[in-house]
Amino acid sequence: MPNFLLLVVEGTVLINELLVGSRRPDPRARDLDLVTSFKPHPQAKGDRNEIPYVPASSWIGVLRHLLEKYYNLPANMPRIRRKGTETIIAPIHECKTLNEIQKCPVCKIFSRRDVVAWFDDMEPWGNHFNVTRGSKGGEYLIYNENKQLVAQVFVKDEVIIPREIEKIDIDPQQLGLKGGKSLKGEELLQKGFRFEPIPRQVQAVSGTFKFCAKFDMTKLTIDDIKPFFIGLALLEDRYVGRRGSRGYGRIEFRDIKFELRTASYYEGNPPIRLDIKYDTSRDAIKQWDKLKQTLENIIKKIENRG
Repeated sequence: MPNFLLLVVEGTVLINELLVGSRRPDPRARDLDLVTSFKPHPQAKGDRNEIPYVPASSWIGVLRHLLEKYYNLPANMPRIRRKGTETIIAPIHECKTLNEIQKCPVCKIFSRRDVVAWFDDMEPWGNHFNVTRGSKGGEYLIYNENKQLVAQVFVKDEVIIPREIEKIDIDPQQLGLKGGKSLKGEELLQKGFRFEPIPRQVQAVSGTFKFCAKFDMTKLTIDDIKPFFIGLALLEDRYVGRRGSRGYGRIEFRDIKFELRTASYYEGNPPIRLDIKYDTSRDAIKQWDKLKQTLENIIKKIENRG
């Protein structure tokens, strides 16, 4: 095995109405319930020098969670986040010993203390971007260097429907009324209260993005990275970001390509591109033996060259 060998997996991501961001105030888009994640980009120009993106921590976090379920791994490591006086515990799976890590399909990639895998943020497809403001506050069109519309940030109206009236049970003091007995929905209607939908707006993203993952093949075998491709397939059946149960955040992975980078790549030489390309992650899994054999043959040639 060479002293340095990196496997790079790249591809296209088709994103539909993704909600990844925060409720932080944005002077460019006031009165939004959710503001899309933007980050500065040196090759972005136009109405803002930023591009929308999907943080690696978001899509890899979901992918890891789905793999933990797929392999039926216990959620044994609590993650504690304090918000005010609340303590939120969101346990994940994490092996404790090196021996356990080496046997675990998830921790072998994601929980190694000696990092063996790196994942990039998902960004719009291209290298140079022209960002144009849309007709509404908070709307943007992102074009790449080929003048292709690769991403659209748009404002979407949402309506939060009140709970069924028969399930409403409210303390009267919360409404400024006297009395200790809680009030049912019908009683509130009799007192003149109305139940109306709550309108709000969110900033969503759709478009053609790209993803990239890098694996240290001096510490991993080819079969070690197979769970990553299973995770991509699982991710397509779920969602990334918020409000996925309402249909947001659907993504598809396409045109998956591979290349190997030896130490000479970082000295100015070209990478070794594999003559293999898969339309979907499931295609890669179905033809795993072929992919494995191709990679092993190339690695042997690298070893023989010294």
